[in-house]
Amino acid sequence: MRASLVEYFKEEAQIMIATESASEWVNLQFCSLLINYDLPWNPQRIEQRIGRCHRYGQKFDVLVVNFLNTKNYADKRVYELLSEKFNLFDWVFGASDQILWALDDGSNFEQRILEIYQTCKSVDEIDIWFKKLQEEFKEVIDATKSSTKKQVIENFDAEVLKRLKDIQTSWLDQLDIYQKYFWYLSKIVLKEHAVFDDENLVFHLKKNPFSVPINIGQYTLNREKLEDSYFYRLNHRLGQEVLASSKDKKLEPAHISFHYEDINPRVTGFRDYKWQSGWLQVDKMSIKTFDQEDYLLVTAINDDWDVLHPELAKSIFHMPWSDNGTIKIDVGIEKQLKQESDNILTMAYEDSLNRNSQSFQEEISKLDAWEEDKKLSLLKAMDELKEEIQFKRRESLKTNERDLKVSLRNDAMKLEVKQRKMQEDYFKQVKEIEDQKRQLIQDVENKMQAGKTIENFFTIRRSIV
Repeated sequence: MRASLVEYFKEEAQIMIATESASEWVNLQFCSLLINYDLPWNPQRIEQRIGRCHRYGQKFDVLVVNFLNTKNYADKRVYELLSEKFNLFDWVFGASDQILWALDDGSNFEQRILEIYQTCKSVDEIDIWFKKLQEEFKEVIDATKSSTKKQVIENFDAEVLKRLKDIQTSWLDQLDIYQKYFWYLSKIVLKEHAVFDDENLVFHLKKNPFSVPINIGQYTLNREKLEDSYFYRLNHRLGQEVLASSKDKKLEPAHISFHYEDINPRVTGFRDYKWQSGWLQVDKMSIKTFDQEDYLLVTAINDDWDVLHPELAKSIFHMPWSDNGTIKIDVGIEKQLKQESDNILTMAYEDSLNRNSQSFQEEISKLDAWEEDKKLSLLKAMDELKEEIQFKRRESLKTNERDLKVSLRNDAMKLEVKQRKMQEDYFKQVKEIEDQKRQLIQDVENKMQAGKTIENFFTIRRSIV
């Protein structure tokens, strides 16, 4: 019976109302919204409920809504404890299990909550007992949380970690990959002119290295430091100059060592490539279709001619590195890199064309729907006028008042004149709509004429140490 109810919920129903029995041995990962009508005092029972939806294989963020009696102070304190101390509603991948299991099976905690409800008669008493309860569990919770965070950081891939909550250890960890690259690039370009503080995402610009006016002073990517700093961002004048000066540089081939052991979290895809050397090339491809599309494509081959997947090759730049000086590239290596980069560029170009082809079909479908709506709108107006004429005629037949009968007939005749005019205009307006649609389709087709340019940024000899 329970299995059939779950199947019905998955295939047909929109809402399932369930008792506590639905919190165990049921797979609801097709559902991404959970409403806790009541919050049990045992935190593991709440975790079990969330775990029905928040499972491996879930494709969407799971939204958990908790109903709370705000007039009941004890209920509010229970929720604060579960939410703020146990991080029950914003931890990751069931890592809160580690904390909950530290409380045995949760029954002891549940018993203590019950005692508070039964014995406390005032807000002050509730506060005192909940503070004692928090202190009692503080040490075990903090220790378990710290241990769990350490395990996650050391064992999960960087690409996974950036999707997880509550495990960042610094402001730098909380930046997305583009902000990080922007920060690192700024450190390289401004290294002789600024002092950087990675921990707080702040740097002090001592001297302006560019020809355009730039304010000297403190800059930050950290919004919490804005009070005494300039907010540093991509479209800031200083940021624009940093980017422009970098893109204009001609980079000679160099030997770069990437330090796998010095990065936490690990780039797990490179575990099998430690101590291996090879070559890496970065190209920029610009495609002009509906919009300007720019791609940075990374080609990497090992000395045994093994070709790395482009996404894995790109993640090498997450690692710390050191420059071993410029080198010369063998003609055979250049030929091999060109061959592999051409393959990657071709695949990326075809992928872009396929996406734009889908966009083209979507635009045409929109124009077809727009044309249909316009025509239906005209027909609807004509139908409404026809109904009004028929109404006037019926009313004129019903009434025995001479003046009203004459007035209704005159109104009907005027509307008939308007109807004939509308019928004559209909085909003219349809033609205008079709002409307008053809012009819009032509505009879309013109945008679909894709052109591409390819620019080599740099080529390096790379070692992973």
